[in-house]
Amino acid sequence: MKRTLDNLTSEEDGRSISRYLMESTWRLGDAFKNKKYFDCIVHCHVPKTAGVSFYEPFKAHFKSFHVDHKDIPGSIRSYFGDVRDKKCQFYTGHFSTYEILDHIPEERIVVACVIRDPIDRLVSHYNYNSSPAHTWYEDFRRRFPDFESFWRSEQFGGSPMSRQLFGGLTMDGGLLRSPGGKPVEFAFAPQNRMNGFIQQLFDAMDAKIEVRASRQNVTGEDAKIISRSDLSEAEIDAISEEHRFDCAFYNTIVRTESTLNAFRRLRVAQSA
Repeated sequence: MKRTLDNLTSEEDGRSISRYLMESTWRLGDAFKNKKYFDCIVHCHVPKTAGVSFYEPFKAHFKSFHVDHKDIPGSIRSYFGDVRDKKCQFYTGHFSTYEILDHIPEERIVVACVIRDPIDRLVSHYNYNSSPAHTWYEDFRRRFPDFESFWRSEQFGGSPMSRQLFGGLTMDGGLLRSPGGKPVEFAFAPQNRMNGFIQQLFDAMDAKIEVRASRQNVTGEDAKIISRSDLSEAEIDAISEEHRFDCAFYNTIVRTESTLNAFRRLRVAQSA
């Protein structure tokens, strides 16, 4: 039975995401053992997950297509005519998996993303959007005068990391699929594993390049309005409940190190 992740209950959603990620690890491992490399990497840039630091090495070495946020007037579908013609090895932007996948011509696709502790990410996102580094920071401050109004809002609440990556996809036969039926493979790593993750993705693209990301802070040191240490235990518990899908997703990645284990199997298979 096909079910969209958007419509699952909280407990089912958490279990579905966790089960999928663990099962996906083995599928990726099998693909690597058969030396089935990817045609392209799709980077769904979740805000405040070191996305600029992540994508710069790929843009430097691969034919890339960057859908900038200013090109997304609520939807990037009007931009997809260009996407179809690009035939790139790397796509990046603040789009969702649901929006872009069926518009990419390549077949062997991996959706890659660095992920971050959900509460730390929310704090960083609020600080960034409230700072002059963000184009619309004055309007943002009027709409969200305090942190709670931000993380409880319809736009930024309710596990936005999971929505961007998994929302609108269907679970069918143990696989997540795009609206057009294309099976989706994911590769994730926590932020503190980013450099190794980038190198492993380069290896999976059969690129004979040693690469290391250079961390970039696009917010600025003077932009801190709130820090995690300012939050009480009750506030952290409330945020964790509101963003429970993201917390379950992040904890699954950290606990299993699924992507790293898959890539380790790749290297073992290659050396055998």
